[in-house]
Amino acid sequence: MKENRPQKKEKKKKKEFKMPHAFAILTLVIAIMCIVTWIIPAGVYQRMEGPDGRMIVDPDSFAYVENTPVGLGGFLLAIPTALSQSVNIIMFTLLIGSAITVVNQIGILPRGIEVLANTFKDKGVWLLPILMFAIALCDALIGTSELCLLWVPLLLPLILEVGFDSMTAIGTVFVASAVGFTAALTNPFSIAIPQNIVGLPLYSGIGFRAVTFVFFFVVGSAYVMRYAGKIKKDPTKSMTYHEDMEKKAALLAEAEVRESTALSGRQKAAGIFAALVLAYMIYGLLRLGWDMPEMSACCIVIAAGAGLISGFGINKTCDAIVDGCKDMMLGALLIGVATAVSVVMTQGQILDTIVHGLAQVLQSLPAGVAIIGILISVTLLNLFIGSASGKAVAIFPIISPLASLLGITQQSAVLAYQFGDGFTNYIWPTSGMMWGCLGMAGVSYKKWCKFYIPILLIFIIMAVIFLLISQAIQYGPF
Repeated sequence: MKENRPQKKEKKKKKEFKMPHAFAILTLVIAIMCIVTWIIPAGVYQRMEGPDGRMIVDPDSFAYVENTPVGLGGFLLAIPTALSQSVNIIMFTLLIGSAITVVNQIGILPRGIEVLANTFKDKGVWLLPILMFAIALCDALIGTSELCLLWVPLLLPLILEVGFDSMTAIGTVFVASAVGFTAALTNPFSIAIPQNIVGLPLYSGIGFRAVTFVFFFVVGSAYVMRYAGKIKKDPTKSMTYHEDMEKKAALLAEAEVRESTALSGRQKAAGIFAALVLAYMIYGLLRLGWDMPEMSACCIVIAAGAGLISGFGINKTCDAIVDGCKDMMLGALLIGVATAVSVVMTQGQILDTIVHGLAQVLQSLPAGVAIIGILISVTLLNLFIGSASGKAVAIFPIISPLASLLGITQQSAVLAYQFGDGFTNYIWPTSGMMWGCLGMAGVSYKKWCKFYIPILLIFIIMAVIFLLISQAIQYGPF
């Protein structure tokens, strides 16, 4: 007789889903968009000159045109074309890296981090709302969310040294920027342009926007502080625990070196020089209408000037500048590749068709919920057009007359545009700035989504409430 021996069943280990590389994700999105150009019919709006000289759409001019679907050749050319169109922000990203690397190698940045880390050693969690308020206020005033590319590499080592993780650093910068850019006070891109298109007084309605800013900031900072507090108590609960081990080891080695050295007079002079140029750059953004080229020039001045003042000499300064560009290369390339989605949509002439379709849906909505429809429409369009100003000139001439027909004040329509334009800049896979920052911090897109989606949903619910309030009070002047 045969013995009946229990057979051991081998348990198959479930393969954990591994998030594809960022380039793979973006390439897939570009390929899908190419396929979409074969499905959605091509259509165009005629453009006309707006009140401030910008070309805006004529809302009554939509017409279908002959399809121009994007084939294999267009797909292959999309990324090179996008890189050439994104040269200003790519150069800004690379040169930020150069400036930060030079200042770091001089020893100024590590010394500043050490001072702040010692100051907030026992109450580090309270450092986060201070940093977040500064970032949020900056974006609320000037609307330059691309400065996240500066904040992330500057604040990452500080936040790690205080005892938190890379996700806390990204959350601090992105959540603060989302609050400031979206619930903005004087954002020239998401407020001034649409207000100008409909004839509202420039930056009118700032009181109500200030209230929304406060509420969004309190909720956003509480969310980040809650996560950071959990990490402080138990570092193993960090979403980026393993990724941060190498970074923290490097910071520890730098700290040991700093203990035996002090900044020389030339190093201090270089630090003062860098701070003054940075302050002038912020002034240029606020008062002189500067953009990426001027900001990039300031980064070159900081890198070259600080290096030479500190005594690095020409060769060492140049080497540090090149090293900084290398560190930022991944982020810079991701920014350019993300723009390829917009390139494909433009070549396929489907963007205006999508805008027209959303307008038809809005027109069919009941007056009471139309304001929410505007929010949803702009949020969806943000996937395809990341630029706040570009989206405003494309869609607001259509939203404005629809808002009048549906009994929505123009000021409420502008507010709905703000809310729809801002929060998803930090999660849509077509956001080059987001990919650039994630690349710098070494945080995967999958983990970032896990962190950000809960607060994003909370923000959207809050936005709906504020929009309903604005409609109820007839937020104006009209």
